[in-house]
Amino acid sequence: MDVVGAVIGLITLSPLIMIISLIIKIVSPGPVFFRQPRIGYGGNTFVFLKFRTMKHNKDTSDHQQYL
Repeated sequence: MDVVGAVIGLITLSPLIMIISLIIKIVSPGPVFFRQPRIGYGGNTFVFLKFRTMKHNKDTSDHQQYL
């Protein structure tokens, strides 16, 4: 049931995913997706993917000064 729902959701939302990917690629250089290793159930690691919302290789000194 979960797999069928996920497949239907991906097929339905694929045009929106493509539009978001194109906008991210046009607006800024770098990868479209942010990848981060995470620890899941039972201590198994997996790669978490999400759309990149920040600039790639950005200087973080402004943020560190703010903190």
